[in-house]
Amino acid sequence: MSQNTTQTGQRFNPQIKKIMDDMLLVIPGVSEGKLFGYPAYTIKGKAFAVLCGAGVAFKLSEQVAEEMIRDDYITYFEPVEGKIWRAWILVEYPRVDQYRMQKPLYERAMRFTLGE
Repeated sequence: MSQNTTQTGQRFNPQIKKIMDDMLLVIPGVSEGKLFGYPAYTIKGKAFAVLCGAGVAFKLSEQVAEEMIRDDYITYFEPVEGKIWRAWILVEYPRVDQYRMQKPLYERAMRFTLGE
């Protein structure tokens, strides 16, 4: 995998970005940023989500991440080849509209990032 591609071969999906922008950028304290050159979402300056390839990566505790990777559409986040972040998951749903239904996951990632 080269530096310019991801686990799925593309930088990020603009349709997913639109959904994430609509859902997250209206939350007080959430702003847009970058992580490894990818669009990311931060709260109080700390990244909790990043658009990557055909999905979105979220920061969670290692225990929660380990439980969640049992889902067919969730894997550990590997921002660069061979570098797995065990406290981050990559969610790659087959349908873009499925990202609209994951508000509890987004909130959980924000709370974890804030140390709550």
